[in-house]
Amino acid sequence: MSLFLTGEFRHAIDDKMRFRIPVKLRLSLGEEPLITAGPDGSLLVMPYLDAANQIKDAFGDIKINSSSVSSKHLKEARLVLSSAFRASEDAQGRIVLPANLIKHASIKKNIVTIGMMGRVEIWAEEKWEAYLKQEVADSNVN
Repeated sequence: MSLFLTGEFRHAIDDKMRFRIPVKLRLSLGEEPLITAGPDGSLLVMPYLDAANQIKDAFGDIKINSSSVSSKHLKEARLVLSSAFRASEDAQGRIVLPANLIKHASIKKNIVTIGMMGRVEIWAEEKWEAYLKQEVADSNVN
């Protein structure tokens, strides 16, 4: 059965860079979901096996000495794979975000967690607000 995650949740990250994935989303992600850098400065959270399969589908054609792989494709693979980690919760249900992902997402304090069908996205609140504002502006042009 495929996931169908939805909703927007606003919360803060604490001083030790810990946060909780909202229960409505967390229950579908299973134990130790994979978190990695995503598009537009977001972070992606997926059930580990789903993430592994999607990453293999997207980047499985990259061979060790392959000169046929595009530079863009190789850069995307490096970004996703180097930033990926299996998240585990502490006793209070919090996950510590690594510094490289905090930097990628420009997270300062407040974050927005959204359900995006088969994955969860985490955004710095400022980036999410700017994204929404731009999308509204773009839709008013058409």
